[in-house]
Amino acid sequence: MTARRPHVVIVQSTIRHYRVPFFEALKADLRARNIDLSVVHSTPAKGDDRRKDVATLAWAERSAARRIPVGGRAVVWQQVPRPVWAADLVVVEQATQMLLN
Repeated sequence: MTARRPHVVIVQSTIRHYRVPFFEALKADLRARNIDLSVVHSTPAKGDDRRKDVATLAWAERSAARRIPVGGRAVVWQQVPRPVWAADLVVVEQATQMLLN
């Protein structure tokens, strides 16, 4: 019987171009340490990509996100796949509008 490899999940609202090299390097470094990495992200709402810098990772998983108006602001409910909750470590983007926090 083989031991299960540790699994780290990072949940982001979106992936920006400048973060791609970081995620690629982190995945390679963790793989070398026998640790799995997953990244879960959604896509920005219409008009939220003003900088035109949203990127994707071939190995990342997309999840649906919904913007919910509350007062004069909006909060975001990002659906996270069930396997995320079985991870050994889940890192969630620090953002006040993210209800997942």
